[in-house]
Amino acid sequence: MLSEEVTIEQDVELNQVSFSIYNKVGAHSVIENSSFGKYSYCEPYAMIQNTIIHSFVDIARNVRIGATQHPMQRPTTHHITYRRRMYGVKDTDDEAFFEQRRSTLTEIGHDVWIGHGALLEAGVNIGHGAVIGSQAIVTHDVPPYAIVAGVPARILRFRFNREQIAALLDIAWWNWDDDVFRRRIDDFSLDIDSFIRKYRKG
Repeated sequence: MLSEEVTIEQDVELNQVSFSIYNKVGAHSVIENSSFGKYSYCEPYAMIQNTIIHSFVDIARNVRIGATQHPMQRPTTHHITYRRRMYGVKDTDDEAFFEQRRSTLTEIGHDVWIGHGALLEAGVNIGHGAVIGSQAIVTHDVPPYAIVAGVPARILRFRFNREQIAALLDIAWWNWDDDVFRRRIDDFSLDIDSFIRKYRKG
């Protein structure tokens, strides 16, 4: 059973990562310069860089988030031009290049499901409630509650109709206090219209 303290499986690399409650990091994952909202987790072999992960996010195995680019505008894309110390050509690396990478943040909204082997390029924003299909390559922002798949990823459909999506975004159940959320857990088995009727504001 998970606890409020983060659960970290074996052979995980973490660098500048913040956690909330009931988080889990799967084995052999690499997480850098990123944050996890409550109840969000990743399965093994995730690689996540420079990413804000909000609450209740499901990340399957072998997912890459915040995939960085090589400098295509330079005469060569090879990383000798910025990982200079590795090759002994300079005493310092190209810190400006790495800072630009770190500042290009990817953002994953609340209640997002990212399928096995998906890749999300650096800088994309995934809306609340979206679903990313297995093996998808996401190169653009994804709107709330969209289901996307393919290479490059395209919208297949939406989980709910426009009015239902607006209502869910207004309810914003992911912002409930944890004790309130837990008391209401059975209501998440309701059909969507019954849930909306019960919790619609006003």
